[in-house]
Amino acid sequence: MAKAIPSKRDKEAMLGELENLLASTYELVSPRPAYVKDLNRRLSNYPTPIPEISVPRIPREALGIIVGVIGGTALIILGIRIMVPLIASLTALYGMRRDLQVEKPSSTGFSDN
Repeated sequence: MAKAIPSKRDKEAMLGELENLLASTYELVSPRPAYVKDLNRRLSNYPTPIPEISVPRIPREALGIIVGVIGGTALIILGIRIMVPLIASLTALYGMRRDLQVEKPSSTGFSDN
């Protein structure tokens, strides 16, 4: 069976019992003034923590759109960079073929000379 969570009143009662037990076991000691002064000096010289800087967060949907646009643009540019030399090469090859094209021999296989 699970234990019940104590209420605030029960916690305060338990804390009071603990304080009474400690007071009866140990005697109170007042700290030396020099110790208190030294402790205050050390605590006041302690560097203050640097506050966290909050950076605005980009929602995942916006990040996905941005990455998609950049990726699509990169693919289009890459495709153009591949297609331009390919078309130029094919055009040059077609032109060379046309320039070097030899007359077809006659169907009989004999020349007309």
